Amino acid sequence: MNKILFLIVLAGCSLFLNAQDILVLRGGGVYHVKVLEVTPTKVRYINNNDEKGTIVSVMHSNLYYIRYENGELQVFNDDSPEHVDDMSDYAEYMSEKGFSHEIDLYIQDGWGVGYQLRHGITSFWAMNIISISYMSGFTSPLEFGILNLRPVGFRFYTPIYEDIRLYTELNIGYSMSYINQKSTSIPDVGGINTSETFHFFGLGFTAGIQISKHFAVGYNLEFYKNNNGESIDHWGKISLIL
Repeated sequence: MNKILFLIVLAGCSLFLNAQDILVLRGGGVYHVKVLEVTPTKVRYINNNDEKGTIVSVMHSNLYYIRYENGELQVFNDDSPEHVDDMSDYAEYMSEKGFSHEIDLYIQDGWGVGYQLRHGITSFWAMNIISISYMSGFTSPLEFGILNLRPVGFRFYTPIYEDIRLYTELNIGYSMSYINQKSTSIPDVGGINTSETFHFFGLGFTAGIQISKHFAVGYNLEFYKNNNGESIDHWGKISLIL
C-alpha cells in the first residue's frame, strides 16, 4: 500500500514539474512556470527550475502575457488581464492599429535616415501615409545625395509568433538626386564646379523582421527610373517604431 501511495505521489510530482505555463515579463524575461493563482492585481507562480518550490508573485503591470499549457493566452493590458484563445487573436491584440511613427537608419556604402507615418488597418497590413528618406555617401552631403518622397505605401505582415513577425513593404513616389563636383582636369583652369540634379520615379521595397512593436531590421531596395535610364540601390535598414 505504501508503495502504491509513493508511486501516486511521484506521478503527481512528475506531472507538476512537467507543466509548462510560459510567463513573459514586459522587460523581456521568459519563464517556464506553474501558475497557481491570478488575482485582480498579481499572479502567483512557481518557477519550474526552482527545486525548493518557492512561490513568487508578480504584479500585472510587470507582465506581458501568460501562455498556459493548454495553449490559452492571457494578455495583460494596462494592468487588466485579457484572455485570447489562440495566436491569431494574439496577433490581433499585438497589431499596429491606428497611427504609428517609424524612424529609419540606412547603412550601405553610405548612410541614410528616414521617417514614415503609418496607419495600421488590420493585424496583417498597414498603409504608409507618407515616407521620406535621405541617402548620401560617407563624404560630405554637399557632394552627393538622394531625397525620396513616397506618398503611397503598404506594409504586409505574417502572423506573429511570440514577439516576432516578418514583413514586406512597398513605397511608391518621387526621388531626386544631386551631384556637386569640382573638376581640375582642364588645362590652364584652376577648377570648375559641376552641379547636376536628376528627377526619378522612385520605388522602395523592404523585407525584414519586426521584433516586438517597436524595433525592426530589414533589407531595403530602392529603384529609380527616368527618361535617361534606371538604377537600383541596396541598403540595410534599422527601424524604431513609436
